[in-house]
Amino acid sequence: MNKFIQTGLLLFLYCMFTIQMVYSQQEQKWFGQNKVKYRDYNWNFIQSEHFDIYFYKGGDRIARFTAEIAENSLKAIVPDFRDYEIQNRISIILFNSHNQFQQNNVIDEYMPEGVGGVTELFKNRIVVPYEGSYEQFRHVIHHELTHGVMNDFMYGGSVQSLITGRIRIQIPLWFAEGYAEYSSRHHHFHTQSDMFVRDAVIEGYLPKLDQIEGYAAYTVGPTVFRYIEERYGKEKVAEFITKLRISGTVNSTIESTFGMKVEEFSDKWALHQRKIYYPDIASMLSVKEFAKQLTKHDIDKHFYNYTPTISPNGDVIAYLSDRDGYADIYLMSATDGKIIRKLVSGEKTPDLEELHWLSPGMSWSPDGKKIVIAAKASDNDALMVIDVQTGKIDKYKWDDLEGVFGGSFSQDGKRIAFSGIRYGQSDIYAYNLETKERVKVTDDIFSDSKPAFSPDGMKIAFVSDRGASETTKERVKKADYDYSHTDIYIVNADGSGLERITTDPMNDDWPQWSWDQSKLIFTSDRNGVSNLYIADLEKRENYAITNNLSGIFQPSVSKDGMMVSFTAFNKAGFDVFTMKRPFEQKPIDLPMTVSMKKFRKEMDISESMTDIYTVPSDSASEGIAGGIKFTGGDTVKVDSAKIRPKAELSFRNYIFADYGKDTGRTKDEPEPVKLTKERYLTADGDYRIRKYKVKFTPDIFYGAAGFNTLTGFEGTTQLAFSDILGNHRLLFGT
Repeated sequence: MNKFIQTGLLLFLYCMFTIQMVYSQQEQKWFGQNKVKYRDYNWNFIQSEHFDIYFYKGGDRIARFTAEIAENSLKAIVPDFRDYEIQNRISIILFNSHNQFQQNNVIDEYMPEGVGGVTELFKNRIVVPYEGSYEQFRHVIHHELTHGVMNDFMYGGSVQSLITGRIRIQIPLWFAEGYAEYSSRHHHFHTQSDMFVRDAVIEGYLPKLDQIEGYAAYTVGPTVFRYIEERYGKEKVAEFITKLRISGTVNSTIESTFGMKVEEFSDKWALHQRKIYYPDIASMLSVKEFAKQLTKHDIDKHFYNYTPTISPNGDVIAYLSDRDGYADIYLMSATDGKIIRKLVSGEKTPDLEELHWLSPGMSWSPDGKKIVIAAKASDNDALMVIDVQTGKIDKYKWDDLEGVFGGSFSQDGKRIAFSGIRYGQSDIYAYNLETKERVKVTDDIFSDSKPAFSPDGMKIAFVSDRGASETTKERVKKADYDYSHTDIYIVNADGSGLERITTDPMNDDWPQWSWDQSKLIFTSDRNGVSNLYIADLEKRENYAITNNLSGIFQPSVSKDGMMVSFTAFNKAGFDVFTMKRPFEQKPIDLPMTVSMKKFRKEMDISESMTDIYTVPSDSASEGIAGGIKFTGGDTVKVDSAKIRPKAELSFRNYIFADYGKDTGRTKDEPEPVKLTKERYLTADGDYRIRKYKVKFTPDIFYGAAGFNTLTGFEGTTQLAFSDILGNHRLLFGT
């Protein structure tokens, strides 16, 4: 056999072997699968002017939402790239839950809890799960799309140019993630990001520009771009970004854009942050000044002490902590914080794979013998009822629910209220442990979460983004609705009698009942910091009872109402605190943070407390505003800062300045192909749903050649192809 034929045969066998190995990743029965795959999905897709959006059963609603949000977000992003027109259509792949998102084959790595979306560079694909909140979903879409536009702008939308060395641009993490957060939250105040930066400034650990890494890239990074906008104007942000493509490094870009070295720029940016956050110290209190600290993350060298849940008699607190490197549940004394024992070791078994530490919720049974918490159990979420004495776990799981969160025992111990996700819809459910019956308490497109049974078991308090649209069966177009903030609601356990309790433009969260059911305690970030509030249901008023400098979350009240436990952010970590007699605390007039004042000014939200607000007469709503119970058609006095017009937060209502057009194309390059509305919309204006078909497109072409004094000329060539979903891959190598 001559060498030519022999070489060709070896190449053929090598390619066939490689193809078989990679193709087998998509089949569950084959060895070598890169991820656990629990089910098959029948994929469809819709198209908008710039995007191909892939989804499967139950995902059509969030796909339509994604199409509108992506197009609106693109309009908001491109001015910062001097109206750059993306060269290639961007694919967005949607999953109905985080559990199903973890089974994607676009990214080989496992996607742990906390990864809310990802953009990969081979095909510039965006992969996003829906996790129960439309505002969070909007934010992730915009954030990841920013990466997609930046990839297209800097690298031509493919990793090919990086590998071949044709383009050498160094983008640090703080720049990439910082700009994505800056852009996606530009008209949305994010209290937790503000909290992290405030704490870093006040506690003295704000990093220098070239030291921003890890989570700080997402919280501190955006302040660099806000500083540029406030100090030099919005057009300077566009200049800073577009010059990076020319200079290749951030340091040289800062010099050419601002006329100073990176060290000087970093010092001026840091000084600007101190001017913003130092004034808050004078008018607010450290959490240690009014509450008792039970955990000390800085001494024990960990980060999270979450969802502290006080036992009915108030002597023991169950909480979630990473003190041993995993998300575990501990029991500690409510008196001195002494650890009693570890109750649950999380993240080590299939039934406790993840404990939802980013969206936690935990509840004691009324007899103090059991605790309920939601967790990822293999392919799906489940409610875990844990015996405190024996550690025995009873699992309650439903195949039709794609996500399960929280858990609240009724006073008789027979029912558990929780939040469940199915087909892009988050609703409140109640499960009867004796009859095994599951009742759907709310049934609408709004995001409903964090339910809490009233002491008599007749009502459920919960959190929702529904605003004034309170009819549970009402169908509205989500992309046209202001879902940007949450309020507290009460509903009868059978789903009737929905009542709105709070009305403001920020986020009200974590409602808990007083034992006599006359009050609720909850958190709200109305002044720019998450504080504890009381809603007096008899007097029809709500007021703050803490004036905290950082942030308070996840309150839990003892049965007699004499103690509240909560998590607070303090010195770059979360700790558990307790406070006595919360329902007896006097109202506090909270000062606004400097950041919140700036946000309200930008959004044209008044600080007056006596404006008049009329509830639409055709609304089925009722609730509490300014201390007055209202129904549709009523005119009431209400804090005008609590009313945020829909138009102010809809991207479709903004006109972005023209900073000079730069398409990024040479004159010989073709114009990008745009899809006409006739091709992606039906006659009645809905999106055309198309069946997904496997189509291979290139991921990478790579070749290298050299000369060896022993063998002469030699080289390698690698070619990789895959479909959009990553389920089918071909690798060729010579």
